Amino acid sequence: MLRRLTVITLVLVAFLVGCGIPDSGDVSRIPDNKIGALNDTLPTTSTSTTTPATIEPTTTTIQAESTTSTIATEDVTLYYISGAILVPFARPMRKGASSPEVLQALQEGPPTGDNAVVGLRTAVPTKDEALMNVTEDGSGVATVILPTNFYDTVKQEDQRLAIGQIVLTLTEVGRIGQVRFTLGGQPIGVFRGSGDLSQPGEPLPPRDYLELLEGPVVTTTTTTTTTVPLTTPTTVV
Repeated sequence: MLRRLTVITLVLVAFLVGCGIPDSGDVSRIPDNKIGALNDTLPTTSTSTTTPATIEPTTTTIQAESTTSTIATEDVTLYYISGAILVPFARPMRKGASSPEVLQALQEGPPTGDNAVVGLRTAVPTKDEALMNVTEDGSGVATVILPTNFYDTVKQEDQRLAIGQIVLTLTEVGRIGQVRFTLGGQPIGVFRGSGDLSQPGEPLPPRDYLELLEGPVVTTTTTTTTTVPLTTPTTVV
């Protein structure tokens, strides 16, 4: 204990001398109770290690919603040519298709590829050959607007069939009962199924073309020969 006290005293003396305190030759003894307080005032060094916080990366997943729309369809009857008659052909189309859509489908012609039907053809020109249009007046009558080059693109022998295709196809649309035609903005007469011309702008019902569905009617004429015996006149005396 005495040795420790001596060491502390010498350290204090050296500190005071270094600070320029005049040396009076007197040495003051530090009481024992002050040494404990001195030890308590000595700074303590503490080392602390701070571990940085770990930030987990945040991943946000955005999943796009998939929407599926279903378009209702129904069969629409289009008429094409087979041999010398018109035959119906059912084609799936958008339910409630408009009359211009139906007419455009007719102008696309018979099905091709795997759905092709052997011997099926059309006399109606394509929209690239003759662009047609159709309007409705709300009374059940549709007006087909023929381009000026319509008859230039249809063979003369097929003109009756082409008109029949158009009339029978459009009247398959539930709200249409009759069809009339214009050419170059003017009402015109067209061939009926029988081959005669209608009046210009006359509405034509499908019954006018029913005979095109049955083909030509072949009539057979039978000639019966009756032999009458000759009678010899009788002479009365």
